[in-house]
Amino acid sequence: MRSSRPLARLLLVAACFALATACSGRRSASDGADRGAVPPDGSAAVPPEPEVVVEPAATDAAAPPPAVEGLDVRYVAQGGRPPVSMSLHVAPDGAAELDLTSSWSRPSAPADTLGGFAVRLGPPRREALARLVEEGDLMRHDPGEPSTSPDSTTRTLILARDDRRNAITMATALEQEPEQLAALERLLIEIVDEVSRHPVGAVRAGWELVPDGEGVRPTITLEHAGTEPLRVLFFEAVRPGFRLRAEAWFEADVPHSDGRRNGWRPVGERAYSGVVLEQLVAQGSLPAGEVELAPGATYRFALPTFVPPVVEGGVRAHGVLAFRRLGPGPAGGLLTFDLSPRPVAAAPAP
Repeated sequence: MRSSRPLARLLLVAACFALATACSGRRSASDGADRGAVPPDGSAAVPPEPEVVVEPAATDAAAPPPAVEGLDVRYVAQGGRPPVSMSLHVAPDGAAELDLTSSWSRPSAPADTLGGFAVRLGPPRREALARLVEEGDLMRHDPGEPSTSPDSTTRTLILARDDRRNAITMATALEQEPEQLAALERLLIEIVDEVSRHPVGAVRAGWELVPDGEGVRPTITLEHAGTEPLRVLFFEAVRPGFRLRAEAWFEADVPHSDGRRNGWRPVGERAYSGVVLEQLVAQGSLPAGEVELAPGATYRFALPTFVPPVVEGGVRAHGVLAFRRLGPGPAGGLLTFDLSPRPVAAAPAP
């Protein structure tokens, strides 16, 4: 039986960094053509009030402030339990690329969409990054040391400008970091959230517990949520490790032996075995070998039916889905989805 697994690690997202822009105004020249004209009845004309036009200060939105130019930022989080794998790169021109490979990799909240994301940041975000780097003198900040605990996530910040470079390791909680460094990390977490709304080569996973007789059938939906094709591998007969993993486990809220409080205890699980996967491939429900997912492509995977026990505290289900993304270097490897907990409704009495 499987014990209760940890839910997504959540890091607190604090301050929002908004930049104010200034405007300068000037009065426009009056039209003059109708001003001072004498009406037909000969009465004196009342000069109209001069019209006021406010124009913004001349700026070039395409040209970032000088402090932004040349700044390259990488923010990486790896390891820990549950496993975290996140990489953000903000190039000097504002091009931001994000890679998430597990649901626990987004600092602010669990992610249901994994893979590659990209968007170009505007000058305000880039200027905020540059200002925090300069005000905190982070190009010369102490590089820090990685944690020795296998359960902690190590975050690495790599700053580069011109011929200067500094790599800072952060193993303690964000609120325990020096304020200058913590402020920059909070902004980077905001940027991670912003970029994660723009999937490119990414897939979204969700699930539901479909009533089936006296039980429920966990059914997983996988959808290409991005804009570019994505190569994946669901099943390969030769190498058992290269097979989709889909699993659901169930827990019941039952009294402890001391009778003082309830606790979740495992009561069953459902998973794909190698034999079942081979059957799905033979039926055409699951593609074998390398697959190129087109944007919008959708697959549904139904696990065997589970009949939950009837307990006063109720039953809940957790799930996991994992498969391989294909590509060179960091572009390859597992995408691991934590399927959010679901209450299991008992079958109605006959």
